[in-house]
Amino acid sequence: MEIFHSFQEITGFTGAVVALGTFDGVHRGHQMVMKTAIKRAAACGVKTMVVTFTAHPLSVLCPEKEPLRLPRLARKRNISKPSASTAWSSCHEPDLLQESPEEFCQNLLTYIHPSAIVVGSNFTYGAKAAGNTETMKFFMSQYGIPVVALTLLERPGRTTPISSTVIRRLIQMGHMETAENLLGRPFALTGTHRACGPRGGTLGFATANMLIPSTWPSRLDASTITELWW
Repeated sequence: MEIFHSFQEITGFTGAVVALGTFDGVHRGHQMVMKTAIKRAAACGVKTMVVTFTAHPLSVLCPEKEPLRLPRLARKRNISKPSASTAWSSCHEPDLLQESPEEFCQNLLTYIHPSAIVVGSNFTYGAKAAGNTETMKFFMSQYGIPVVALTLLERPGRTTPISSTVIRRLIQMGHMETAENLLGRPFALTGTHRACGPRGGTLGFATANMLIPSTWPSRLDASTITELWW
């Protein structure tokens, strides 16, 4: 897997099928976008490019309102388990938020010239989120590039779609099993292991002692875990 940090760095992926989105949480809906792109690329004999963002756009526009992050960028790449012919391009928000939808599409065209683009139907882009799937379809149609906008996956037993907002709320409420079902993977924590007394032998199951930096809050509630460890 190759990793690029801007459109300008991308080489060797001309004609790739692009999976495009913020992919905050890499939940089942996001995974469907990536899998669709990978499947289409394999059928056409081309590579796959996942184009995402280093953080949520609100981290730049209004930091105090930025939602708690689910996985960090490096964790996103590990979760998605892309194929060897897949690359990740992580775009920097301050630059993108100043671009018009046309400029963003032109960058995709100039640096990748994709054979197809796959997005979720609620995808927006460009300054003030002025671009959407319809504007992207119109722009790319002029160059014969199809844009596939997938219908959002619905939550089991509900009429509302799976979303990172819903998953954050579930984690904060402690409904981990439901969150895991929407994420499509088990809940996980990452950190530095610290050797300690063999408590597992008395409890009846294995334990792991994690080193908590002194700069972290003394009380780790669900929202803190979401921000720091997913």
